[in-house]
Order: sequence, then C-alpha cells, then structure tokens
Amino acid sequence: MIPGYTYIFSSSSPVCSANKVIVYPWEYYGPASSIHCIDIENWNKLWNYSLDNLSMSYTSIADEWVYISDHTANIYAFEDTLKIKSISGGILRVKAVIKNTGTSDLTNISWGIDVVGGMFNMINKHADGNIQTLKGDKFKIFRAFPVIGFGKVEIEVSVSMPGQTPIKKNPNGLVLGLIVIIKSWWISLLLVEQQHQQTIW
Repeated sequence: MIPGYTYIFSSSSPVCSANKVIVYPWEYYGPASSIHCIDIENWNKLWNYSLDNLSMSYTSIADEWVYISDHTANIYAFEDTLKIKSISGGILRVKAVIKNTGTSDLTNISWGIDVVGGMFNMINKHADGNIQTLKGDKFKIFRAFPVIGFGKVEIEVSVSMPGQTPIKKNPNGLVLGLIVIIKSWWISLLLVEQQHQQTIW
C-alpha cells in the first residue's frame, strides 16, 4: 500500500534496488501515470514522478538505473545521483569510493564502513564520518583502517543524506593477516586458476 492511497493495485510487478521498491500503480478508478519509489525498511514514499502518458510496461533495472516506457514509446530512466562506485581491499584497510553523478552539489553526506567476522569473530572494525559538500561529478574516498586478522568477513558500506534512505552495499571479504581481499577479487583469482589448470591438463 502506497502512503496516501486508500486502494491501489498494479499492472506490473514491483522491482527492488538499493533498499527501495519501485512500483507503477493503478488506482481504483483507472490507471495512474505516476511511478513511485518506496523505502523498503519503513514503507515511506520517497518520491514519485508523473509520466507523460500511461504505461502498460514493466519497470526494469539495469546498471543501477530504473527504466519504464509509456504507450507512446517514451522511455524514462531514474537513478540515485549519490552512488557507491567501488569497494576494495588492500593492506590493513577497506576502501570505498562514492560519487555524485549529478550536476548539483550534495550536502551533509554521512558514510560508514563496518567489517565484522574472522576467526572467533575477532574482527570488528567500524569507521564513519561526514562530508559537508560533494560537488557534481566529483568523488570522495573513505577507509576503515586498520583491519587485521584472519578469516572471512562481512563488509557493509553505507552512505546517506537527510531525508533519504541509506544506500548500502554488502560485499564479503577475506582477511589474511594484514591483507583484506574483497570476495569478487578472490573469486576471479579462483576462476583464473581453474582455467589455468584446465589448460594444463
């Protein structure tokens, strides 16, 4: 149920991305022409946008963009301007890069990194901070440091601004003493090794 509506149904399935649900509803008296973004944690409506014409298509997601078309062949694309562009490991640290992909400045951005797990759950590193202003098309780097131990860890990187749902990414990692490896890296290494072994045999 979308806040502010007494009765509603949808002609297409909702889609989820970055802790948000995107729905294109029909009201009880006929089809609407607005797409709605709902906070998945508390079901508050974050924003809505009125299409130029009605749509019978399904919403879809690709490369962190939401797409929908209307019946006159207009295609609409939506994205979060604040993005977590990358998360990487390294010596003693987990590093994240966030970017303002829009043209307007973003202000009062809070960020956080949590690294938890390892052998006997001995790794528990938290780092956070605030970015007062992030100009359009610019990026910032922040780190959790030092991360030391052995074993698999769960990593959560989050960024948020006042009045908006936090954007989160949760890669898994592996800590080997002073080295932090993000899961996507060591899976790639395993695949390369398997291909190498297949070539040899």
